[in-house]
Amino acid sequence: MQESIKDTNNLPKKIARVLLISHGPLLYGAQRSLLAFLAGVNREIIEPFLLIPREGPLADEARKLDIPVIILPVNHWVAFGDTAKMNYFRRVTKVFYGLKKRVADIAAVITQHEIDLIYTNTVTLIEGALAARATKRPHLWHLREHVSGNKDLKAVLPATLISKTIAALSDKIIMNSQSLGEGYKISLKDNKVAVVYNGVDLNSFPLVHDNQHIFRQELNLGQSTKVIALIGSITPRKGVNTFIEMASKLTSNFNDIAFIVAGDGESRLTSELKAKVKQLGLNDKFHFVGWRTDVDSILCDSDLLVISAEQEPFGRTVVEAMAAGVPVVSTRCGGPEEIIVDGETGFLVPANGADELASTAAKVLSDPELASSFSTKGRLRVQEIFSEEAYVRNIETILIKLTNPSIPAKESQHANKP
Repeated sequence: MQESIKDTNNLPKKIARVLLISHGPLLYGAQRSLLAFLAGVNREIIEPFLLIPREGPLADEARKLDIPVIILPVNHWVAFGDTAKMNYFRRVTKVFYGLKKRVADIAAVITQHEIDLIYTNTVTLIEGALAARATKRPHLWHLREHVSGNKDLKAVLPATLISKTIAALSDKIIMNSQSLGEGYKISLKDNKVAVVYNGVDLNSFPLVHDNQHIFRQELNLGQSTKVIALIGSITPRKGVNTFIEMASKLTSNFNDIAFIVAGDGESRLTSELKAKVKQLGLNDKFHFVGWRTDVDSILCDSDLLVISAEQEPFGRTVVEAMAAGVPVVSTRCGGPEEIIVDGETGFLVPANGADELASTAAKVLSDPELASSFSTKGRLRVQEIFSEEAYVRNIETILIKLTNPSIPAKESQHANKP
């Protein structure tokens, strides 16, 4: 069950120092969720410190919040990107060579700043957990991605050992969906485990669409053009190939239609996908716009968000689209099944099925009344369950319990209902 929100405003003003460790410096989904917590945490109770491997947008934004940023090298025991393409021996060597020193350096930071708790954001790093064990501090592991069956990640240990190691080195484990917990084979009934859904700020996604239509103007798209967006990294797991196949079928139903792929990823895969678009004669209807920070603008000018993934631990863009009043059609790939109420706030279809994805998308695009209903009910669901306030307060409560177990946290009237 998801932890319910607690009213932390009435708690004693005892500050707990928390070292939050990020696997990377950019602002992808995991880092954006971490940044949302840093921005919203009650600083009278929690004093956050951020540790990242190198400078980047995350460090810049954290400093704007007046949060101390510590730069220390880390390696990924669960690799992604170019590292995941290395052979197994090179990956193992990269992880274990210098591991003792990296852990000792983090332990020194913990001692120097009198850190009370270590929080590791994503499964990809183990240094923080080991440093917490070395300094006898509690450790919280926030898992946001699958290891088992994940085409994008390569671990140095089998998935079962990854799960056992996480459980052994953590005082608490946060899963961003029940589906993710099942993937790790870690019982959600265990008091050590909590499900906390990611949240978004509704104020960043006004329901009334921006009349300026900045994104459409950028791509020279007319107001009558049906715009279908896919937002996320370009990786095998995201099923962009299925999205393209869906697009080729939709063009027979809609002449004035455009498809947006917003995200970056593996250059080879991106080139292959662009070649497929060209082969299918869709060049004039497809726009690969790369990694963007203006997701709100893209959604504001979209008629439909499509999730074509094979596996999705949560699905932050689903929540963002619903917050913006944009209908969503998603494959049944994990997390989105907990966000979307099928037929009420969006549609769910089988994974790897371009035909059904296309026919369902066409149904939404052809029925303004249905799209409007999804828009209204979807935003209401976000407000009730997936707000940024709920996300921040739930994590805050867990941190308080770990650092001050004797403090009774009072239930709030805003408690989540999964």
